[in-house]
Amino acid sequence: MKKRQRLILVLALLLLTCGLVGGYTAWTIGLNYIEPSGPAGSPQILFVIKDGETTAQIGDDLVAQKIISNALAFRLWARYAGLDHKLQAGAYKISASMTIPEIVTVFLTDSPVEHLVTIPEGDRIWQIASIFAAQPILQKFSSADFIKIAQTGTYTDTTGKSVALTSEYWFLNHDQQNGAAAKFALEGYLFPDSYLVDQDSTTVDVIREMLNDLGEHLCPGPSGQPDAYLNNEQQCEAHPALDPATNQSIFALLKAHYSDADGKSMADKLDHALTLASIVQRETRTDAARQGVTSVYYNRYLVGKGELTPPEGGLSLLQADPTLQYALGTPAQPWPQLQQAGNTYNLGAYDTYQNPGLPPGPISSPGYAAFLQSINPAKTDYFYFITGADHQNHYATTSQQQQENINKYGLSS
Repeated sequence: MKKRQRLILVLALLLLTCGLVGGYTAWTIGLNYIEPSGPAGSPQILFVIKDGETTAQIGDDLVAQKIISNALAFRLWARYAGLDHKLQAGAYKISASMTIPEIVTVFLTDSPVEHLVTIPEGDRIWQIASIFAAQPILQKFSSADFIKIAQTGTYTDTTGKSVALTSEYWFLNHDQQNGAAAKFALEGYLFPDSYLVDQDSTTVDVIREMLNDLGEHLCPGPSGQPDAYLNNEQQCEAHPALDPATNQSIFALLKAHYSDADGKSMADKLDHALTLASIVQRETRTDAARQGVTSVYYNRYLVGKGELTPPEGGLSLLQADPTLQYALGTPAQPWPQLQQAGNTYNLGAYDTYQNPGLPPGPISSPGYAAFLQSINPAKTDYFYFITGADHQNHYATTSQQQQENINKYGLSS
């Protein structure tokens, strides 16, 4: 006990000498270094450190999860131990029965039991496969298998039987768009997010985790069963996620903005919305841009279905450059720069300069913000947009107004 008191006193004097805190606070922080916040035998939990997080953010997270009781004490000890320069993202096993120095030691010396892998919004299948393949911990992951499963929508189970993912996820049961098959059955359905993976994660595990994440954004299950409704369309629709902007059901918005011309099933409407969102995701980087660009493409999409009368001809074509890039892309160069005007290509079903309506399927994995815009697009009279030399988007209703914007703002290089 005397040794513990001496340690507290030394720590308090150190803090006071550094001029960091007052006497009482210094003593309290000293106690927090050697006294765990929880009782002996407190259960271990997985604590996740995200890529780029600071020790200040980690300290706040530890307090929020009741693992420690003083974020400042953690931050000071982490700085002393040099944790800022040695942080490795991932999940660690720690407990409220551990002291702050013990927790910091785990972060410094232990390897994460699970690694955090982040998939950016707007990536396509080849890119996603490469990101997972680059993780040394994923010894059971195969990039080739990932691409094959994403292309076909089927996998081989442990008995050697071929299993269609449509049997596990209702939202994959959609018809072809415009009678053309998509390049990849799962393009647009693998949700871009941060995922915890361990050394036992297989290729199928990774794909399921990403499909589950999309499903949870559509209809989150009850506590402890987040994926409860993903195999049953009726149950999923009965427990919908809500659009935060309108507080309306995601499925109600899909019904409102995607008619039976898109296909009568909810899976068909969702496929069209994800396709639109995937194009918008490749065109934009901000919420403001997403709102305007979605409106442009949605209006042209309605013209293509005969559900909106345009101010002039030629507006049934989306004329979206990212769809051309998708058609031209290769695993080595997924999004090549276009070398000529969009209307000079002839790239088949994904060429939205030649074919009215949407391409055969999504062209990337859209983020949730782009998806929400696609199911509830802003009502405007815009049919054109440019990104000007000022790096701002400018919108127009007619081709004449579009040309005036080009003359006024120039085009972004």
